[in-house]
Amino acid sequence: MLKACRSMLMRVVLHKLVVAYIG
Repeated sequence: MLKACRSMLMRVVLHKLVVAYIG
């Protein structure tokens, strides 16, 4: 469960970085 939570967090962070980079 912790691994899934961490993976989801990393995905959200990466998505935010991509959005900030594109924007």
